[in-house]
Amino acid sequence: MLMKDDDSHDDKDDENEEKKKKEGKTNKDTNKIIKGESMTREDLLQLLNEMLKLQTDMKNIVKDLIVVAKKNSYDFMSVYNVAKTYNTVDPLGKYQIEMPEFDKVVENYHFDPEVKETVSKLMSSQENYYANMSETATLSVDKIIEIHHFMLNELYKIDPEFKKIPNKHELDPKLIALVIQSIVSAKVEEEFNLTSEDVEASIANQQYALTS
Repeated sequence: MLMKDDDSHDDKDDENEEKKKKEGKTNKDTNKIIKGESMTREDLLQLLNEMLKLQTDMKNIVKDLIVVAKKNSYDFMSVYNVAKTYNTVDPLGKYQIEMPEFDKVVENYHFDPEVKETVSKLMSSQENYYANMSETATLSVDKIIEIHHFMLNELYKIDPEFKKIPNKHELDPKLIALVIQSIVSAKVEEEFNLTSEDVEASIANQQYALTS
């Protein structure tokens, strides 16, 4: 009987100890906050890769929301309600890092080949994306200006609709910007038979002419 009690007690202690270890690890991972001076090379690479993934995810989300906007007659809240279902997290906000702080850490590791390569991917992904598109997508400067005037007019049209939304102050500002971008892009597609990528690629290709 004594041996049985001891065995049972030992098993229970082992289970409790294992549970504490697991809970401790979970809490440590969940509550992890990366801060500037304490940021390691591995922390920085993790952050950069999360930023790169978010950049790609956002392109796909906008494409999805453009479809939603067209199907719902460009209704703001219809697009907003779909937009809020996407679980996107800003890595800098997630780890409570300000942009100047981030830039400083990147500078500290500028000599590291892997960090340098990842930063380069993050900075050049947009340029490479547009560079790989067909040259037939390039629009004239006049057409780009026409499209931008159209976009501006569409922005003005969204404002009255937005003001009619009940409890609009409770909406997420970042999602509001995303919805507006998607609705305007959808209207450009319908009016000019051009995707937002076509327009942005043309702006990149005509950058010199537009700024001269």
